[in-house]
Amino acid sequence: MRPLIIVETAAFETMTFLSAQLYGEDGHLLDSVTWPWPYGTDASIAVEAARELAEAHQFETFDLWTANTEIYAACLAVAGVAAAIKHPSDTMSARRAVEDNRDILIELYGIKPTAPPIPLPPLPRWRVMIGRHVRALLKIIEGNGKYEI
Repeated sequence: MRPLIIVETAAFETMTFLSAQLYGEDGHLLDSVTWPWPYGTDASIAVEAARELAEAHQFETFDLWTANTEIYAACLAVAGVAAAIKHPSDTMSARRAVEDNRDILIELYGIKPTAPPIPLPPLPRWRVMIGRHVRALLKIIEGNGKYEI
């Protein structure tokens, strides 16, 4: 199996990011990189970034998956890159990498959240009562502190 790089753009708050994930010949994730991606940037830069990622791990040729048609078209002009356009669900891991590193990206790039988080509504009384009874049962099961060290 050839090395695989999944390249995808992901919009996050007020910025767009380019995320690339490199999977080795054994199918395990080797590296994951995220860059800011200004609107209107040429897609050939994404291909060069993927090539640099592969060269950093000593891979000359690789497969590239993307759901972005502009990146796919730019890959067709590059030798050594076997590009394939995939369904967005196949490239979800690259978008999830941006979402998983949300706090880091906010801190690094000074992104201001567009909307405040929605507060959760208070619990209904019946759930509060069930919670109290479950906690009381747990204390009884755990021995009311008899077994603490």
